[in-house]
Formats: sequence, structure tokens, C-alpha cells
Amino acid sequence: MDKTNDAEWTSWTLMWFNESKYESYRIGTEAGVMRQQTDYDEPGKQDIRFTRFFIRMISGVGSVVR
Repeated sequence: MDKTNDAEWTSWTLMWFNESKYESYRIGTEAGVMRQQTDYDEPGKQDIRFTRFFIRMISGVGSVVR
């Protein structure tokens, strides 16, 4: 088994969702942050770190699907 290809990785997501009314519409707002990290055991291979912030809005009549 080749141990130089081994890696440890971590991933987490934190989200917030809010549903509100505006006139006859329902507005759904989702905001959050996602973090991913990969730590390679191989000395020559570069580790990867990635962070994404996001906001998503949904509008409709009736209920908002999450």
C-alpha cells in the first residue's frame, strides 16, 4: 500500500434559512459558509483550503421549498 497518496480532509457547512412574507409572496433566504480542507501526506503535494460564502433567495406564491 502506497502511503504517500494518503490525505486527511475536513468539510463543514453552516447555514441559516429564513422564510418571510412580502405582499402576496413568500420569500425564502438562505445564507451560509462552507469550508473544505485537504491535508496531503505527500511532501511535494500542495494542501488545499477552500471557503465559500453564499446567499440564495427564492420567491413564490404558496410555500417556499427549501
